[in-house]
Amino acid sequence: MSVFIGVDPGLNGALAAIGGEHGPQVHDCPTLQSGTGTRREYDVGGMRDLLDMLIANVNIGRVVVEIPAPIPKFGVMTARSLGEALGIWRALLVDVPHVFVSPSVWKKDMGLAGKGKQGAVALALREFPSLAEDLRLKRHVDRAEAVLLAEWGRRAYG
Repeated sequence: MSVFIGVDPGLNGALAAIGGEHGPQVHDCPTLQSGTGTRREYDVGGMRDLLDMLIANVNIGRVVVEIPAPIPKFGVMTARSLGEALGIWRALLVDVPHVFVSPSVWKKDMGLAGKGKQGAVALALREFPSLAEDLRLKRHVDRAEAVLLAEWGRRAYG
């Protein structure tokens, strides 16, 4: 059985793996505190280690990474951060089967068009009830979307 991994990039993003013998699992994107205050940056080594853990000794079906659409309300720092995240993932996945997909494509295919963030959480809980504890908070929508990206990959490439 192949393992499919979904990546919702961003500092609040997540990685999820489905398939394989360990069942579905979800992890927040590793970050580090940057300077003082609440500013964070990507923990590239931690991202690499997490990816390595998820793909170790398994047959990888595909890693699916969402390409966030630019939204005018994003500030310059958010846009830069998302671009940085995509560049990091492109580098980390150079030797791993992967695909980048826009939200409009995978959400339409998963029946989420126009359903909003909580629609993603509800679908993830229906599809993967064992992840209820990992998806219980409102801020866990990125985790839910990572799980659904992995499921989209399984349906599209499995």
